[in-house]
Amino acid sequence: QEKPADMEEVCGEANGKTLPQSKIHSQIRFDSRGVAWFGTHCYDWNTLEQYEKSPGDYTGGHLVTYNPRTRRATDLGILAPHESIMSLALAERVGKVYCVLHPTGRFVVYDIRSHKVSDKGRILGYPCRITVALKDGRGYTFTRTGDVVRYDPASDRLEKLPVRVPLFPGETDADSNLPFDLAVSADQNRIYGVGWTSGLLFEYRPDDG
Repeated sequence: QEKPADMEEVCGEANGKTLPQSKIHSQIRFDSRGVAWFGTHCYDWNTLEQYEKSPGDYTGGHLVTYNPRTRRATDLGILAPHESIMSLALAERVGKVYCVLHPTGRFVVYDIRSHKVSDKGRILGYPCRITVALKDGRGYTFTRTGDVVRYDPASDRLEKLPVRVPLFPGETDADSNLPFDLAVSADQNRIYGVGWTSGLLFEYRPDDG
């Protein structure tokens, strides 16, 4: 093993007085050039109450790229003050990066060309650990109770859909049944995952509802 980059140094916060950039919690996505995209998080930044009472304790998660060929890490900045990056999807075809932030569950869109961040709100109610993008650029993540949330770059709209991660027959409590991870099919038209509390493997086909 080797250490290609130190996130505290990359983010310009080495020896800082706030909580450190101590973790990469998001997925690490590679673009067509082989450059990795990911976001930083703080291990000690845990609860919504902590964020609301003392936001200044943590500066916020940085969006970072790392080029293995040049061995250079680039800090693209904090997406939202005092919020870390929980999950990330790269929609390179439409020039976007989708991120779910912690601890509010806020969904933001980073435009790769303009370097601007668009805040789509706290629709999730809880920070989902996984976000994916399909071939057409649409992004998908989940609420705490497993509702599908979709971002469409064509309409610039984020919406909760009437589709939910399945429960066992007779089971009624969907709390915390969001998936920890997802897999996208080779044709990038289907999504597979497992409900956190139900443990059920599901297939989701966005185009047929």
